[in-house]
Amino acid sequence: MTRRRDPGRTRPPLPDTLPDRDAVERALETVLDRLRPKPAGPKPAGPKPSGLKPAGSAGSEPARVGPGRKSRSDGTAPELRKVPPQGEDIVRIRPAGPAFPVRTPRNRLRPSMETETPMAKQKTLHDAFYETLKDVYYAEKQSVKALKKSAKSAEHAELRQAFETHAEESAQQVERLTQVFEIIGKPARAKTCEAMQGIVSEMEEDLEDFEGSPAADAVLAACAQAVEHYEISRYGTLKTWAGQLGYGEAAKLLDETLQEEKKTDALLSKIAESINAAGDPEDAEGPKGKGSKKAA
Repeated sequence: MTRRRDPGRTRPPLPDTLPDRDAVERALETVLDRLRPKPAGPKPAGPKPSGLKPAGSAGSEPARVGPGRKSRSDGTAPELRKVPPQGEDIVRIRPAGPAFPVRTPRNRLRPSMETETPMAKQKTLHDAFYETLKDVYYAEKQSVKALKKSAKSAEHAELRQAFETHAEESAQQVERLTQVFEIIGKPARAKTCEAMQGIVSEMEEDLEDFEGSPAADAVLAACAQAVEHYEISRYGTLKTWAGQLGYGEAAKLLDETLQEEKKTDALLSKIAESINAAGDPEDAEGPKGKGSKKAA
């Protein structure tokens, strides 16, 4: 049966403070003792009360059950739920902690992450100078290898000598670049120069295509000048930037290399005049056609 609360009965007010832990544990033990089934002990001796018969005994009336409840097959009444005595309420123990669990949204960042991230550092002329210096450092090392290879492939004696001489100068230029790195207080590191890679790759391809032909030395000199023109432009830029940034000593070292590159380019242009004439046998025979007949 469901016990209904008397409308006129009021619930006692809740205390302002929660009971301490010991009181709660004692109340919990009291409730558990009441709900825990008691072990069956020896029946007390003495006459049984008159007018009462045990359920299910012979001659006894079947146990009365409430509405909606069915009796067992043996005629005994089913076990009923134990109801606390009148005037007593069941004490419910609530675990310690907040009444409602606080859930933090997953998309909410921690306080340390909610702060705005600082903006990336803006690039300056110092950064451009350092990056270009690394680019030229790589290009100069590749130039030394290309010059040594070109000297072995050249047939013209003067062209071969020019390659060998400039290969030694390029090795010294690499040392100057190392000194420039020390002046600006940066480590000497090389950054892959795609421009120099393209020029060297084209030189190797032309050497393979024109190998053994009369125009081989002319093509070789033209490729070497492409390298010199790239280095002249880069060293000129670095020299100007070094002066603007206050690196006077670095500017002198870069200018020294710049003058060597210009001198080598002028020498290759002079050698190319004789090589180009020897590279085309048809031009050596003189012009053909109406002009040649008139000259004769």
